[in-house]
Amino acid sequence: MAHPVPEKITDEGWQVMFHATTSSRASSILAENRFRPGTGGFLGGNMYFSKAVHEAKKRQRRPPGDKTCVVLQASVFLGRCGHFRKGSGTVGITGEILHANKLNSAKVADADQDSYCLCATKNYKKNPTKRIKNIARYDVPAASPQKRGKQEDTTSETEVAQPPTKKRRMR
Repeated sequence: MAHPVPEKITDEGWQVMFHATTSSRASSILAENRFRPGTGGFLGGNMYFSKAVHEAKKRQRRPPGDKTCVVLQASVFLGRCGHFRKGSGTVGITGEILHANKLNSAKVADADQDSYCLCATKNYKKNPTKRIKNIARYDVPAASPQKRGKQEDTTSETEVAQPPTKKRRMR
């Protein structure tokens, strides 16, 4: 069976990206300083990131009953990025498909989709997360109060975290 071919290829290099997850999963990612591939998704079971915070929050997947939302920020090496249609390949985009197309990452091809993914490739088979650095919690403002008469939105209880700060060297 032939590998899917990207509709377009862009050179993305290193990007500051965002990933929204539950509080418990965020704690695990920060403690281990690494992401783990998920299951499913538009391009298969991979690690997904967005360039915008609101897009990451929109794509968050969480277990039933867990309404927490923590946004993580990281420097992510997207490199040569292939733009694929949703559902490309029989099991999504795999490291083998990226390697066959000489790619480092994949993106959902639809113009309105801010969804990038990393998966294990031949060069990163043992540790695909070498392309993810400086993982930290991102400051997400609390939801604004609802207007009178409107029902409160309880779909997410966003945790507030401090953004990463850079230390300056004293001379």
